[in-house]
Amino acid sequence: MRDALKSWSLTRVLLISAAWILAWILLSLLVAAGSFLSVLRSSGSAGVGAVSFGISEPLLIAMLAVLVVPPAALIGAWLVIRRP
Repeated sequence: MRDALKSWSLTRVLLISAAWILAWILLSLLVAAGSFLSVLRSSGSAGVGAVSFGISEPLLIAMLAVLVVPPAALIGAWLVIRRP
């Protein structure tokens, strides 16, 4: 693993990190849209139930951690391995 990561360019590391972040943002948007639509459909009051749609703070922290920690770890590991 060390040799493989050492041979990677900065561009590859940044592209993989960006792809990770983009994939999680898209997945989060799909989940949020699905949740929002299910709340909207089940309200029976022409959309007034959508006001109760929300994200809890622990879930938001977990989503941000999943979004940021792996790319930061990859970039940090790449910088440490590439160090002269």
